[in-house]
Amino acid sequence: MKHIKYIALAFIGGLAISCETNFLEPVPEVAVSSAGYFQDDEQIETGVIGIYDAIQGVNSTSLDDNRGVQIEYYVTEMRSDNTRTKSQEGEAAQFEEFNVTTQNGLVANYYRSFFNVIYRANLVLDNLENATTGSSAKFEAEAKFARAYAYFNLVRLFGDLPLVDALIGPLDTDVAFTRVPAANIYELIVSDFEFAANNLDNSQKNRASRAAAQGLLAKVHLTLGNYTQAQVLCESIIGGDYSLASNFSDIFYNESNNEVIFAVGYNPGVEADSQDFSAEWMNGVGRTAGVNYVTNEAIEALEAFGGNRAALSYRQDLKQATQYQVTKYLPNGEDGGADGKSFNTDATMSGNDWIVLRYADVLLMHV
Repeated sequence: MKHIKYIALAFIGGLAISCETNFLEPVPEVAVSSAGYFQDDEQIETGVIGIYDAIQGVNSTSLDDNRGVQIEYYVTEMRSDNTRTKSQEGEAAQFEEFNVTTQNGLVANYYRSFFNVIYRANLVLDNLENATTGSSAKFEAEAKFARAYAYFNLVRLFGDLPLVDALIGPLDTDVAFTRVPAANIYELIVSDFEFAANNLDNSQKNRASRAAAQGLLAKVHLTLGNYTQAQVLCESIIGGDYSLASNFSDIFYNESNNEVIFAVGYNPGVEADSQDFSAEWMNGVGRTAGVNYVTNEAIEALEAFGGNRAALSYRQDLKQATQYQVTKYLPNGEDGGADGKSFNTDATMSGNDWIVLRYADVLLMHV
């Protein structure tokens, strides 16, 4: 399996969790300006990689670190009736109880993480004048894809948001802190995805591609009720480069399979390029373990549906038979042995990719 090594740019910097921090204008950590750095294609490519690094997030249990998609399941799956915490305690339990407070650090982290993606995308877009003619359109397409992806994630969770489509300075408070209607955010999302779809090919799974832009744009149109546009976009993917995996397990444990359209890539055993969420879904592996456990309602639905999907989706917690764990993302494909937490590799530095879009999603949107 071939992964991309996402290297963060030191000068891009992180975002502190303080309420006084401007989420949209991170403070540079070293004395080099973006204008002084982005001088050729190689350096702009490094900036593009930095965007993916922000999506990937930091492998950490600290909410001071931007964790990106590594905590997405908290604000999505655990707000549904699919999964829950094991102990019904702490900030994580607020999601399943629909009692999320304004002080919830997971919510703040997700919001901050994806505005950091937007910042890095705008940083690349602001320096495209230094790219060669042959590379500029691709760099622009990848940056706009990432910006649209970040905004699409945010607008569905938060509604009205600050619209930041260019670099802003510390004094640009009107832009940084003024929320605009969600409809305005969706206009930018559609425009960005359309540009990406028109300027990318399908050579990548861990980076933006034409099909990924088309598929996510189809999801945008479904969200907005534009069903004909969504259908046309899905049909542009169907019958092309992708197909359903014959073995459901291969989708998650043979990541080069032809069903995955876009996934956030990770490498096992490398702290700066791995993920911790697989361990968090286990029992007693790491500080934040015991989350994203399968609800009884989800189990009943899977059992009623039948087939082999249930066995590949969840299992009993080996230490507590009345609790059920998600098994689609077992750390590096290991089941944890007899106690469910004995691994040959470091489960807290897993290489399982986070799958964003599959061919199955496209087929279901088209129905």
